[in-house]
Amino acid sequence: MDVDLPTQALRDRWGDVEADLDATAAELADEGWTTVSLHAGDVTTRPGRDGGPTGLDVLVPSNEFEDLTDEVEAGATFSETAVFREAAGGVAFLVFVLRDPDRRVAALVPAFYPQMGEDATALAEYAHDAGHVQLHVRPLGRDRVVTFTVDDPALVFPES
Repeated sequence: MDVDLPTQALRDRWGDVEADLDATAAELADEGWTTVSLHAGDVTTRPGRDGGPTGLDVLVPSNEFEDLTDEVEAGATFSETAVFREAAGGVAFLVFVLRDPDRRVAALVPAFYPQMGEDATALAEYAHDAGHVQLHVRPLGRDRVVTFTVDDPALVFPES
């Protein structure tokens, strides 16, 4: 059985994570980038047990997901990744900034995961062995998903 997410840490810090995401998006927009800011309704750690998916599964509002898929369908490749990470109260808080420098489009995705527990440990081990971490962004329905691959697991799991 996995550990419960430290909800107090999440409550205390999540507003700051979203403010950081919005400030980063504004900075990029000021530099002439088109930005797609996503706001997570939930994040699930997927350790890949029993052949299931691996990575962080981020649930976003449907309208924001549509904005993201519009950019993907228009040809955005998001080949550059930066991850801003901070830990507090047993939770790792992240803002992924995924950029397509040719089209000057950036997608910003917030996420979190508990730093302790079987799921986080299994995902970190898998990511380091595979050499990447997947970030699955989806709306409430599970029929569509946009998956990003972060090629440096240490950006997400530096403690592993």
